[in-house]
Amino acid sequence: MERIPEETEALDLFTVDFETKLKEEGEVFSRKIEPIQAARQVKASEVIQTQMPDGTLEDTAHAVFGDWAVTGPLGETFVVSDEKFNELYKVNLTGGFTPRQREILAIQNPTGKSIQVRKPWKKEGKPEYQTGGKDCFLVVSLDEKGEFTDDRYIIGDEEILMSNYTPK
Repeated sequence: MERIPEETEALDLFTVDFETKLKEEGEVFSRKIEPIQAARQVKASEVIQTQMPDGTLEDTAHAVFGDWAVTGPLGETFVVSDEKFNELYKVNLTGGFTPRQREILAIQNPTGKSIQVRKPWKKEGKPEYQTGGKDCFLVVSLDEKGEFTDDRYIIGDEEILMSNYTPK
């Protein structure tokens, strides 16, 4: 695991304790179906700075050939694998991309400090990490039966959560 600043707490989103807390205190949200601003498929390995809508640097992602660099509805930027991109988005009538319908269970960061989690969507053998501030949300995607998936990550803050999801 890469070194993290002392003021940042590493969290494992796959523990029984986390899953129990999420089931007890989490809220279900449905994805809003609004087109994203842009998406481009990466043609060669590159480093992409992921950002929150206000331009705050969230993280640095190492994109490889075939990954997608995405700019969300509010201008937030992030990287996803080709497989994950095709699960999450579809081509719309204007040739852009629109999110597919899905649900998540989310809880506000319970630690009161910055956190770091392992990114679930990176390639095997090359783990990377996502960081979030004390106001971020911890998220687990739900399958069609409402069960937890392995897709567990951080959403930067309430503004980003509510711009992309609505409470169910």
